[in-house]
Amino acid sequence: MAIKKDMLVEKYIEALESGTIPWEKGWTTTRLHNPITGTTYTGINRIWLTFASYLKGYKDSRWFTFNEISNEKKFHPGEKWHLKKGAEGVEIKKKSIYYNEVEDKWYNSKQYYKKLATLNDVEKEIFKDECKVIGDGKGSYYIFNADEIEGIASEQIIEVDSMTVEKMQTIIENMGVGYEEVMQDKSFYSPELDAVITPPKERFKDEAAYFKTLLHELSHATGHANRLNRDLSGEPGSMSYAKEELRADIGAAFLMADFGLEFDESHVQNHLAYIQSWAEVLKNDKNVLLEAVKDAEMINDYILEMSKERQLTLTQTMEYSALDINEYHVELHGCDEGIDYTVFDNTYRSVDGGIIELNAEDTLLMNDFVEFIANERLNIDFTNYECKKADYEELMEKVETMCLLDEEYARSFNVDQMGYYVSEIFDNGEVVLDAHEDYRMFFTKDEAEMLSKELPMSHVTDNSEFVEILKSNIVNGLQTQSEVNEIYKKPDIEVLKNLKIDKPQINKTMTFGRGR
Repeated sequence: MAIKKDMLVEKYIEALESGTIPWEKGWTTTRLHNPITGTTYTGINRIWLTFASYLKGYKDSRWFTFNEISNEKKFHPGEKWHLKKGAEGVEIKKKSIYYNEVEDKWYNSKQYYKKLATLNDVEKEIFKDECKVIGDGKGSYYIFNADEIEGIASEQIIEVDSMTVEKMQTIIENMGVGYEEVMQDKSFYSPELDAVITPPKERFKDEAAYFKTLLHELSHATGHANRLNRDLSGEPGSMSYAKEELRADIGAAFLMADFGLEFDESHVQNHLAYIQSWAEVLKNDKNVLLEAVKDAEMINDYILEMSKERQLTLTQTMEYSALDINEYHVELHGCDEGIDYTVFDNTYRSVDGGIIELNAEDTLLMNDFVEFIANERLNIDFTNYECKKADYEELMEKVETMCLLDEEYARSFNVDQMGYYVSEIFDNGEVVLDAHEDYRMFFTKDEAEMLSKELPMSHVTDNSEFVEILKSNIVNGLQTQSEVNEIYKKPDIEVLKNLKIDKPQINKTMTFGRGR
């Protein structure tokens, strides 16, 4: 008999009604995974498999499909695997993929919900409308735990990145959330202060209890507008308050497992006040659990990222990475000679690059790297600088976009011998001159030459700065290229009505602001 998702939801509700927190059951310190495909189970699938492990008493963290178990030649040569009699598979959900037709961009489930978390309610609806679901996530398949397989080798336990006081301090500092210890009996997160308040560390039963409490409160803190942007306005006793407690507690449970922290009865006692409200919420709407787990997975990912030291270490084997250092952007990666890097300015144009020689066994601290490019290469004062890891793909996309825009609008920077900016020269010899960001005029070549004699060069405004602003807007997503073209290429109809070059025409041009 297979273990279906609906059965697990019902058992979740039963567990809550009996005073048990189901997402605290069955955790291992190794992420549940499929070692053949390299898949690590996340979100709702992680919940299902964890709870199923609790119900069945599984101790192994490995899971496989029936095809992988039965196909010895392809998946486990030399090992004859057989499912035990009466083995039960667990139904898990297929992941959806989303295509945004406006952006012409693909999102996996994690990327899709991470994007939604950064948007307000109106923007969320627009984004959802723009996205087409490829594989609606409604499909499912069954997988089996390694404890149900005969002939399989024992699992090699992977050590977890254990929680320490120093790591917890790193999370708090990287999140930018306030933290204060106060002589009191309760812990909480204050959205108004954006601060976590706890009793003194010494008042907790042990260090693990202190860590668990902080992870729960920091899970709430991820909802701040500057982080994952959730609604934290619910009052105690309200449905929205219960939902926030639900997502934060599941998120903290994910984190506790990832940091090797054991669950104990004290954690259940601390949340007795919420257990019945959670059961009521799930009975009214079973989809609440799915939504809470999606949010919990984002909480998990966010805090895991915040647990990493910001002092990066550069090595010869490092993958392609990106940094933001004040207004500069850096792309770097390891190579045979050491560290290959390129520095881009705030317009995403290359200003420096090269290779820093580094032996295979050596490392370079990020601070030393910043000092090198600041003092040795760019002669910039980086006494006070902020360096943070950036999205490599996003950086290179902006660099490529600016490169293409430079080619597209290259004509804007070609100054002819008369001192005007020539935007276009048509096949019939007609010339388009740009002298200001708001007004353009079309002239024949003869008319342009006549105008150059009548109007001194000093009266013509350079439009290159305006064009740079427009290109920057395109790269940073503030305007589309079609919108910019409307601004930049649209001729001034009133001026076009009179192409004769005479004194009134010149005066009109001056009045419109084309001259200085």
